Amino acid sequence: MTIYRSLEGKEQILKLYDQDWAAMGLETESAFISTRYGKTHVIISGPRDAEPIVVFHGGNMISPISFAWLIPLVKRYRIYAPDTVGHPGYSAETRLKPATFQYGEWATDVIDGLGLEKPVVLGGSYGAGILLNLAAYAPQKIGKAILVVPSGFAPPPMLPLIAKIGIPMIMYQFTHKRDWLVRSLIPMCPQPSDDIVEITGAVYRHLLLEAEMPRSIQAEDLKDFQAPTLVLAAENDVLFPPTAVIRRAREVIKNLVAAEIIAGSAHFVPPALQPALCERIDRFIQQGK
Repeated sequence: MTIYRSLEGKEQILKLYDQDWAAMGLETESAFISTRYGKTHVIISGPRDAEPIVVFHGGNMISPISFAWLIPLVKRYRIYAPDTVGHPGYSAETRLKPATFQYGEWATDVIDGLGLEKPVVLGGSYGAGILLNLAAYAPQKIGKAILVVPSGFAPPPMLPLIAKIGIPMIMYQFTHKRDWLVRSLIPMCPQPSDDIVEITGAVYRHLLLEAEMPRSIQAEDLKDFQAPTLVLAAENDVLFPPTAVIRRAREVIKNLVAAEIIAGSAHFVPPALQPALCERIDRFIQQGK
């Protein structure tokens, strides 16, 4: 069963995927690995002998959008960016059940398929929920964990989201008017770039959206998870408000090194704040060495 509304729509999204990776100007490699939920496509960048970071991207979105935040880290780390199965990209279109630990099973297969031993694992937005799922299912696979604007701690406040994002999104799907598209984006990304607008419009038009968020993780789920963990919530995040994220992170993660707020950021971390975000991630990874 396809996750796209049409073959033409799929081709358009994959064209934007290729364009966005090319626009970053990075030297990259592409690989496919086998998992129990189908083939998974991975983009790899950074020095071959550098410390590895596995990056799980946001939901209903192509991986280069999340990866673009991390470009400053590429010189120092070997970064692996898998396309999440069941989301747009070149991986299998298998839809997993977010309320289960299927994402943890898939992420385990990804790390094993890449031949990595206890890498740093970073998840942004929906990808953070995948990381927490992995931490519950196979905690021994993670060396350090970094969760940015994370899902998986507390469910989004649905009524404000319907009003601010859902209604403009539906209006765009009916009218294809750019104004509605931009209005749906502004709560998450106050100054969306033309690229963000274009790919989001293509997703709204052509993707059968995954509507369910990853399960809200419980302390019991993470009873065996010992990896040092950094949580970075955004000050103005309408999807995952920082107060709820940080409170729940402190409740459920045993080895929480820090839970901090990205001041001035909405859900999409703006370009002006990305260098500082990468510097904080780098300091956390190097801490204790």
